[in-house]
Parts: sequence; structure tokens; C-alpha cells
Amino acid sequence: MKSTFRDVVISIGTRETNTHVVGTILHKEDLMSDLLKGRIPGVRSIKNEAIIQWSEREKQYTNLSDRDRIDTALSFLIQIKR
Repeated sequence: MKSTFRDVVISIGTRETNTHVVGTILHKEDLMSDLLKGRIPGVRSIKNEAIIQWSEREKQYTNLSDRDRIDTALSFLIQIKR
């Protein structure tokens, strides 16, 4: 995959051609990781994180000891929709 990207995708077009690659890093040695770390010549990368801030209410929906967690979640949803 990396060699195909370097040999085929980057060589398509001219110096003014912009290729946008959107993806998720799955491993520290995968293509997305190499793109973001500048390991592929001729590539400029921008990293945007999908999660800006974790929810302050996380404990409400990850409390596995709450046997009524489905009802708890439903009650909470009804309450905030009012």
C-alpha cells in the first residue's frame, strides 16, 4: 500500500495537484502514520483530532454496575430533551 501510494498516487498530476487523504491511524507503521510524520517526500500533512473533549457525563453511560443502566440512560435522555 505504501509503495503504491508513493509510486502511483503521488506521481499522478502536476506540482499544483492536491490530493486529500482522510483516514485513521491503525498502527504506528501504517500509511496514515507515515503521511502524518512526514516520512513520504512531497507530502504536507495536517492532523485534526476527532474527539476534542470527552463528555463530562461519561460515567452515566459507562457505569456497568448499574443494572438499570438502560432505564437510567432513557430517563436522562428524556430529561435533557425537555
